[in-house]
Amino acid sequence: MPTHLIYSSTASHAMTRAELQTILEDARSGNAAHDVTGLLVYNSSFYWGFQNFVVGLPFALAALAIWIGTERRHILWRLVLLTPLATAIYLMHFYVFFALAVAAAGRGRRSRPRSTPPGRRAGR
Repeated sequence: MPTHLIYSSTASHAMTRAELQTILEDARSGNAAHDVTGLLVYNSSFYWGFQNFVVGLPFALAALAIWIGTERRHILWRLVLLTPLATAIYLMHFYVFFALAVAAAGRGRRSRPRSTPPGRRAGR
């Protein structure tokens, strides 16, 4: 049965390149022996950005579900409901906010009625 585990730790001292290489080699051999895959992230700015993205994505999916679920409501009601959530998502991670904006815009574009082709009357 597949299991997902997110583990985070902090170095007790500034690590040298050799120490990181040793950790990586130990992890590779141990993981291969136990059929485990993983990701080693050391750069702290990348690490926090990745964590923010992982945390923000479910909020963006929830906001998209609310956006789709309220399609028949008045636009002002939708904006009042979703503006605080969109602001929180923006503060979590910009790329998650961008993904939400693209998904909502794509959904809005898809749900609009198509215009009648020139030369044809509506209802035919």
